[in-house]
Amino acid sequence: MSKVRIDGPRGCTAEDLDELVALVSGIFRPDGFQDIRTDYPLVYRDENLPNIRLIRAAGQIVAEVPFVPWTVAHEGCRFTIAVISPTATHVDHRHKGYGLRCLN
Repeated sequence: MSKVRIDGPRGCTAEDLDELVALVSGIFRPDGFQDIRTDYPLVYRDENLPNIRLIRAAGQIVAEVPFVPWTVAHEGCRFTIAVISPTATHVDHRHKGYGLRCLN
């Protein structure tokens, strides 16, 4: 049995984006009428790509967890939170812990 090469989790790059969007849109927008970028423009913009964590297995993107960090200021205290957007794992790669690895 050969071992599958795993790349990640790591941040998304411009070169990964079209493949990543195809994976996520295929899961959440299977009718093809919308692209996930139209619903989440703040997530899939160039400046936020490092915050889209992904894993490749055998060269294919198989899981992703996107987030957008927000700075919160309240009564002199500042901290950062993150809004997690729709996460996805390719159907052939579910239950392998890839999504959790991206989240962690």
